[in-house]
Amino acid sequence: MQKSSWGTSQFSAQRLQLLRSLMNEKGTVKDSHAPVLTSKSRPEHLPLSFAQQRLWFIDQLLPGSPLYNILIVRCLTGKLDIPLLQRCFTELLRRHEVLCTFFTIVDGVPTQVIGPSLLVNSVKGEPKSARNVGNWRQS
Repeated sequence: MQKSSWGTSQFSAQRLQLLRSLMNEKGTVKDSHAPVLTSKSRPEHLPLSFAQQRLWFIDQLLPGSPLYNILIVRCLTGKLDIPLLQRCFTELLRRHEVLCTFFTIVDGVPTQVIGPSLLVNSVKGEPKSARNVGNWRQS
């Protein structure tokens, strides 16, 4: 596990306040000319893309294989605003439905289902051993 000294302590109080106010604007950018994205109605079960078919096939050959997972662990120092971090991850999941997509079999054919946005739970209050990524193992 890599240790990093990067943290919020490297920012001035004024810059931290600016960052907080930008994050609290719920992702809106003033004077933006970008088009507004809207969701489309679609069937509940969608065909897999070619890349998803590869992932599904590999999972059939090696169930639970972490072949396509890339694990990067960073230890950060400094004060962590857990409610803000939860809001950031929840918003990330809300905006990127691919992170809430899972595969299922319908009539013998693999399909993708886009689930509802997930909520991020905190590990605050858990024993330190439970928070250590090295202790997260699949049983």
